[in-house]
Amino acid sequence: PTFVPEMALPPMATLKRGRLGSLVPALLLIGLGAWLTLMTTSGTPPEPVFVAALVGGGIVISLLAHWLGTGRWSRGLLFVALAALLIAGVIVFSLQPTGLDPLRAYPLLLVAVGLAIGLAGLLARPFSPRLTIPGGLLIFGGVAGIAVTMDWIPSDLLTFALPLAPVVAVVVLVLWLLPLLFRRRRS
Repeated sequence: PTFVPEMALPPMATLKRGRLGSLVPALLLIGLGAWLTLMTTSGTPPEPVFVAALVGGGIVISLLAHWLGTGRWSRGLLFVALAALLIAGVIVFSLQPTGLDPLRAYPLLLVAVGLAIGLAGLLARPFSPRLTIPGGLLIFGGVAGIAVTMDWIPSDLLTFALPLAPVVAVVVLVLWLLPLLFRRRRS
């Protein structure tokens, strides 16, 4: 008798020549090396922040290319790429002169991670609705945090809501574990 798995499994990840997961990083490294060679030989060294942004963007694009090359099965690759992209976007937006103050906008980092978790659950195969719950909770927490740091919520309301935090945590935990209790047993 041959083994037949109960759950769909991704194909084995092998990095082959000419595939998207190997071609994109190679082309990015060749392009970055050529650009850095031209910049350093012309006598004007590149800005370190710009080089760091190029390297970070290259890593994100390489992760996304590898995720697409695996047939959208590598949910972890997608999560890391989206989280890095969204967190970098929040940081760049908060450092702009017309952006938010970085000391008050830090809850947007929770929103970025929550969006990355939710999108990884929605876009990767197989579809995982269980990841939308923690993603939604992080987004809700980040939005509530930004509302507090921007003084959109009065501080006297926070003193009333603080003792209720453990109740909310227990309700969320019960709702998260509820599907485990009603899961059908196979014999």
